[in-house]
Amino acid sequence: PNITKHRRSSTPMLARLLLSQSGSQTPNITKHRRSYCTSIIPSISEQSPTTKDEKTSAPKQFLRTPTFSKREKTLQFSTDEPLRTKYRDSLGGVNIGLVLEAMDKLAIKVAAIHTLPDHIWKMQSKDETSSEEETITLVHNKIPSFPVRFATASCEKVHLKAPIHLDQDLAFIGKATWAGHTSLEVSIKAGNIVETTQTEASVGRVPVTVETKLQELHPVLSARFIVVARSPKGGSFPIPELVPETDKEKKHLMEGQERADERQKTLNVGLFPNLDDEDWKPIEGIPLVRSNATKQETRITIPLDQPSIHNKISGGYMMREAYELALKTTSLFSEGETTFHRVDDTVYLAPVEVGNTVIFQSRITATFGKEVHTAVNADVIDAASGLSKTINTFHFNFWCPNLKKQVAPPGLELHPME
Repeated sequence: PNITKHRRSSTPMLARLLLSQSGSQTPNITKHRRSYCTSIIPSISEQSPTTKDEKTSAPKQFLRTPTFSKREKTLQFSTDEPLRTKYRDSLGGVNIGLVLEAMDKLAIKVAAIHTLPDHIWKMQSKDETSSEEETITLVHNKIPSFPVRFATASCEKVHLKAPIHLDQDLAFIGKATWAGHTSLEVSIKAGNIVETTQTEASVGRVPVTVETKLQELHPVLSARFIVVARSPKGGSFPIPELVPETDKEKKHLMEGQERADERQKTLNVGLFPNLDDEDWKPIEGIPLVRSNATKQETRITIPLDQPSIHNKISGGYMMREAYELALKTTSLFSEGETTFHRVDDTVYLAPVEVGNTVIFQSRITATFGKEVHTAVNADVIDAASGLSKTINTFHFNFWCPNLKKQVAPPGLELHPME
């Protein structure tokens, strides 16, 4: 009878085990379930949060290979009409903001799988009713005693290589390419899944034609996310060392280290791109518009039911909101076709909590021929003082083939036409 009751339970086994640690267990939770959960906590909490002056190495049993946390996700656009509608933007194209948010979620998932101890994943693999996403959500929001949370610190090199088609499935592949002491670089590639047919003819008295359907991944978008591990009590949290297995993975690790060394020197967190006078030249006969004249603003209050990690929303959500305003601002300025091109490096200066009010302000910062640079500032309003603080700046680049105006970077607006 006990086995039958367990099978009929609507709560996944792993969820009940994890929730028993949080104090929300039902009276009939067994001693074995409690002992299992308490065995998980020490294995990860042995790594105490670090300060700026303290460094702690992850235990050897938590060394990870890039393959261990490599994960894939597919958006079934070809068969899911509601999903296609959700991902269609106001101009009829693909909502890149939602795509970036999906990539951000995958990066967080890869970081969590890389960092959380083996106990959790062994139990999760045995519990067919619990997905990896549900397990990570439980750890983040239901287990206060777990000493680690994950957040996106920055997003780099988001580049659209080819158009994304809503009538084809979109696949994401996320893989850890570099690990620091408390941060993980996750490289994500996205591509449309295209079906092709391969025809083979047999050689013999009676020729037979055999058609084989194949699926090919056509790359369309790539990005790198830096995910940090933090302690809910403050401070950073050491993550497992990344151990490459192949020559390609070793190369990625070396390149990731070089990028990490360079990141602090070159990261642009200002409103305007870093431009020299020679980078921008006016086009004679094209009207010059001041950047301030292109300003747009939107104000939102983060819904209380917005999915969050420890009441803090994801960086992907912020990027999605910023993208939608940037697209609106750019399309109004161009008065014609507007296509997303890339996102420059973005840093997340501070977390945003559910219930916060955020002001997004956008404007065109520069044009280079038919390419338009649009920046979006995100300011959080302090409820007590009413003062605002900039916590994000996003730099989007769009391609506008019918553009008939130009914007000069700050300091160059009053230069005479050459």
